[in-house]
Amino acid sequence: MLEPGSEFGHYRIIEHIGRGGMADVWSARDVQLNRTVAIKTIAPDLSLPNANPVRLFEGEAKTIAALEHPHILPIYDFGSYQGQLYIVMRYVSGGSLEGALEDGALPVDEVLRLARMIGEALSYAHANNVIHLDLKPSNILMDSYRSPYLADFGLATLVGPEGKAKNPGSGTLLYMAPEQMISAELDHHADIYSYTILLFHLITGYLPFDAAQPLALKQLQGGAEIPNPQSLRPTLPMALHDVMRAGTAVKIEERTPTIMGVYEGFEAALRHTVALNAAPRPASRSVDRTTAVGGDLAMLVVPPTSEDDLGVLPRTPSSVLRSDVLTAQAGSEARARREAQDIYTRARRAWARGQGRFLLGVTHFMLINDFYAEAELHMLELDDAGMQMLLRGAIEYDYQIDFWWAKLDETNRRWVALHALQSQNAAARVRALRLLEHLMDDDPPQIPKQVAQALAQERSRDAKLAALCVLEAHARRAHQRAAKTAPPA
Repeated sequence: MLEPGSEFGHYRIIEHIGRGGMADVWSARDVQLNRTVAIKTIAPDLSLPNANPVRLFEGEAKTIAALEHPHILPIYDFGSYQGQLYIVMRYVSGGSLEGALEDGALPVDEVLRLARMIGEALSYAHANNVIHLDLKPSNILMDSYRSPYLADFGLATLVGPEGKAKNPGSGTLLYMAPEQMISAELDHHADIYSYTILLFHLITGYLPFDAAQPLALKQLQGGAEIPNPQSLRPTLPMALHDVMRAGTAVKIEERTPTIMGVYEGFEAALRHTVALNAAPRPASRSVDRTTAVGGDLAMLVVPPTSEDDLGVLPRTPSSVLRSDVLTAQAGSEARARREAQDIYTRARRAWARGQGRFLLGVTHFMLINDFYAEAELHMLELDDAGMQMLLRGAIEYDYQIDFWWAKLDETNRRWVALHALQSQNAAARVRALRLLEHLMDDDPPQIPKQVAQALAQERSRDAKLAALCVLEAHARRAHQRAAKTAPPA
């Protein structure tokens, strides 16, 4: 069983960051390539009623490895460790789209941006004979710049020459197409249905019928149709209902034939909308807890959301609409560098304005350390405050302390080590105290006073002993200095 600190191959596990129906997700260090990655492992002793989990996991690895698109989460490696299968993927820091929906509907321009990029990723998969079959917000990951990445291809399957694939018999009920419940074979129309439900969720903040029952089940049982988005968000155009109905038609031959066909109708309806008002924030919303089978990838940090500013939407040239895709194509390392820079900038701002407020979790510290330890090589700006923050992280997580210690002068070292006495981690406090034991003090002395204050509140036996060692060492130095300056007898 993996746990923080476990090592296999050239990977070292950092922390557990997510759990889904059939898998766990960990952040890890690739020590060979000096980068932070995500590792998805199949849950031990997993038993699924309709599928072989090992076969699904192997299929996911092979499927993603064959797909190269700027908005499909890339896979780096696949293997087995002590009988446990794992997939190594790019780590992204912005949580999932599910987190972005926690406060309700998104701004219209944001929905259009996300819908286009997700649609392009799905269209690419379809063009390569892959259908996803489990599209939902928790399976769309976000980087710190809110670019989406289609993930979790655990149920994905290849269609044959006739355009059909065997139904795996699994999925997420609230997004599932009717044919996933009743048909032996499926095609890309199942993703079109789920994509349309996703757009409904993004633009209204709700699932159809407030997630009381899957739309597909209502359609099969009584011929229901998707609600009018305007009933949930009155400023939306009436034309949007036609787009939603076409994308969720029960009869496949009546459903919009392509993903981008849904997007284009969706965009056309919204681009003709005038003076949209702010999205309503629902008082309470149902949470997607109806996954029949699936391995949700859920990362930790949810990025801050912008104000819901919904004014007139000007038509944007196609060259601008595709700028995010072109940027994403710049390369995996460039995207990781950009993400590290964004995390560093936000954490550095909090560190400075909060008089040293340390906000970095271990995974994010490792991610920015990958790049800022070689700031000049990556053409990144790094000032004394930034090095203070990184030394503080090094002490907190016991990683490259000597490296960052050497970057700072005595004054900055002392300030950071004293700050680390506030850590909630007893081991980090011990590390800080051991550093303070050998540091020269300021004039007037600061270290004994602050260590004594910390000792009065300390509960850890190891930290208490370390604090006493600091006080003894500095008392001895003070005595030696006094002896040197005393007049001769």
